[in-house]
Amino acid sequence: MFYEGEYKLPATQDVVWELLMNPDVLAKATPGIQHLEPMEEPGKYKAHYDVRLGSVAGKFEGFFHVRDIEEGQRFTLQVYVKGSPGTMDVVGQIVLEPNEEGTLVRFSGTAKATDKLAKFGQRVLKSSARMFTRQFFKKLEKEFIQPMNNKPQESKMMRRFKEWKSRSK
Repeated sequence: MFYEGEYKLPATQDVVWELLMNPDVLAKATPGIQHLEPMEEPGKYKAHYDVRLGSVAGKFEGFFHVRDIEEGQRFTLQVYVKGSPGTMDVVGQIVLEPNEEGTLVRFSGTAKATDKLAKFGQRVLKSSARMFTRQFFKKLEKEFIQPMNNKPQESKMMRRFKEWKSRSK
């Protein structure tokens, strides 16, 4: 399955980079991660997950690896997990770009599933990937960026209104 998207975060590129390179932040913001344990290889962590995907739930173990780092700009994220419902192998590229609102995070990658996880099919896995990605960025913004910015989050309706207003000029 191929997956891509983007998310705008209201913080500078340096701040977003620091958050994405912090294993404690990743453990708290990533849905399903119970904890990350550093391994010998830099940027590689043993990961413990507890995830529910539709009717399939399970505990997973595997690794979470940040590699191919171009400081402040981009990196590759590799995640491999194995549990009773099957395995999931994900490799994705994350690119940070400055924009007028802060930082645009672009991501793309592939995922391969086995066993019960593979039986869901691409549509269900893609919608689940979108949901988990959205949860990750919302939590990153709410729990880490907003407290730094010390301002309340703008509502989705207000953002849409501003977008509509800027297009109608």
